[in-house]
Amino acid sequence: MDKQWGGVERRGVVDRRKRKVYRFWERRGGFDRRRRSVLLGSLLEHPALLAVALVALNALSLLDGFYTVVGIGAGVAREGNPVLAAAADRDPLLAVAVKVGAMGFVTAMIWCNRRRKAVLVTALAALAWYAALVAYHHWALSQLGVL
Repeated sequence: MDKQWGGVERRGVVDRRKRKVYRFWERRGGFDRRRRSVLLGSLLEHPALLAVALVALNALSLLDGFYTVVGIGAGVAREGNPVLAAAADRDPLLAVAVKVGAMGFVTAMIWCNRRRKAVLVTALAALAWYAALVAYHHWALSQLGVL
């Protein structure tokens, strides 16, 4: 700064660059443009990969429903979801319709909000959860001799 300037200093004492400002997380989508995320960035930049993940999520959900029906039919399992259990008590096809409809809705919401990092993380977590659940169903029904 010029030492001969004789004007009045109008700047405040608080440096605005160091001040913490709340920013709503959805404004930028959660992705830092300077730092690339390999998996989430790939899902963001290539919608076909997300479509494959969503198809796999729906397939695993249907497989989970199939294993549940097989276990209930054999008398070794019961439905853990109270909404689907109530629907299955009324009509088994109603339970299938509720499960397929709910997964269709969730898939549509994930697809519509695919620019958000939190949505992609949730989708991958759901995919991992369903994969583990289907693997457990397969193992348990194999051990019981149902499959």
